[in-house]
Amino acid sequence: MYFQKKDNVNARLCWEKEVNTKHNLKGKFEAEFIIDKSGLVVKVNIIKNELDKCVEDCIVGRLYTTKFEPPKDKKEIKATVTYSCVIEAIVPGDVG
Repeated sequence: MYFQKKDNVNARLCWEKEVNTKHNLKGKFEAEFIIDKSGLVVKVNIIKNELDKCVEDCIVGRLYTTKFEPPKDKKEIKATVTYSCVIEAIVPGDVG
């Protein structure tokens, strides 16, 4: 049984809110979360946060408001999912 995401958790939007004042803001964020049988995120556990607390709070808030489609067979189920992303600025003209 799989849950399909209805909304997009876009961590980059959270990062973009902060990067204008924290120019070196980059790193990895990883969280594990539990989805209940109705498709709602009911618990978020931060595994790794190399960004900052504001970005973490924003991403966690977005996870809690993400709605997943419940399984079509209506069986009672909880799913544990790991969400991971690495965010950093790309400087124009920087080829690596």
